[in-house]
Amino acid sequence: MDQSTEETLFSLESLDRFSDLEELEEHICDIFFSLNHDSAIRQIPKKKDMIQEIKTYICEHLSENMNLNRIAEEFFINPIYFSQLFKKKTGMHYKDYVTHLRIEKAKRLLETTDLTLSKICAYSGYRDPYYFSTVFEKETGQKLSSYRALHRQ
Repeated sequence: MDQSTEETLFSLESLDRFSDLEELEEHICDIFFSLNHDSAIRQIPKKKDMIQEIKTYICEHLSENMNLNRIAEEFFINPIYFSQLFKKKTGMHYKDYVTHLRIEKAKRLLETTDLTLSKICAYSGYRDPYYFSTVFEKETGQKLSSYRALHRQ
C-alpha cells in the first residue's frame, strides 16, 4: 500500500467526506478490492507458468474428483479469475479440458487393456458409469464397447 493510500484510508480528516457509514464501508471495500487485485497482479509474474503447473496437476490427479473450486483452492487463486485465465491461456474452458483428458485416458485404456468398463470409468475420473458412457459417446461418437472393438491393438 503506498503512502497516499494509507493517508487517505487512515486519516481522520478524510472521514468527513462520507455522509454515512454505508459510503465509508463502500469506500473501504473498494480500497481493499483494489489492493487485493494489485497484489494478485504482482504475484502472477512470480509464477513461471501457473497454467502449465495446473495442467500438470490435473494430469497427475485425473482420476480424482476434481472441480474448478478445488483447483483454485489448491493454487491459492480466485476461482473466477482462474476460470478466465485458464480459458485465455488454453483456449478451452476448464471443464472441457478435463473432459478431453479423461476421454483420452479412457480411449487409451480401452485400446490397450482388458479392464472392465466400470474400472475404466473410475480410472478416468468418473464416478457414474452411465454418465461416463454418455460423455464418452458424445465426445467420440461411439459407444464404449464399439470403440474397444474397433480400436483394439
